[in-house]
Amino acid sequence: MGRVWFVFDVPRASRDDLLTTLALVVYGERWIDKEAGSVSKDTLEHSEATCPFCLPDQGDVIVADEHCYAVWTGEAPEGSAMVLPFAHRETPFEMTEAEWLSTRSLLNDVLATVDRQRHPDGWNVGWNVMPVGGQAVPHAHCHLVPRYKDELYAGRGFRWWFKQPENVRASSE
Repeated sequence: MGRVWFVFDVPRASRDDLLTTLALVVYGERWIDKEAGSVSKDTLEHSEATCPFCLPDQGDVIVADEHCYAVWTGEAPEGSAMVLPFAHRETPFEMTEAEWLSTRSLLNDVLATVDRQRHPDGWNVGWNVMPVGGQAVPHAHCHLVPRYKDELYAGRGFRWWFKQPENVRASSE
């Protein structure tokens, strides 16, 4: 079992204050040890204080270890999730080897859960990196997207969009 220090805000509406309470939370075999205390916005780096992924809400975390955590995205298709490092890393290229290994392990954990619950017919796994690559929040996060044969775009992987004739670069003369 790995230990991780994890900070979450209480109540949810007071995120701007970033005064936090720590408690013990159990996620299956993985656990997060949180002892009573508080954190002030002044103790965090600017990017961590303003990043929505640096201080995940306790109730949103599916599974975690000492390096990363997983959350449901709440987006279609059903069962879509993300795995993210606790440390603020803008892109996956900044992640440590331990964070990469953790990401793989947590992807497998979430995949097994979704497979048991929803029985998808396929998967997409991927990273959006930097704004042009589709990254909306500058905190590395790997998407795990279950795919179902009755979807409108079933059989079209994420590269399908890039291969379309209209997706050609403007001349760079």
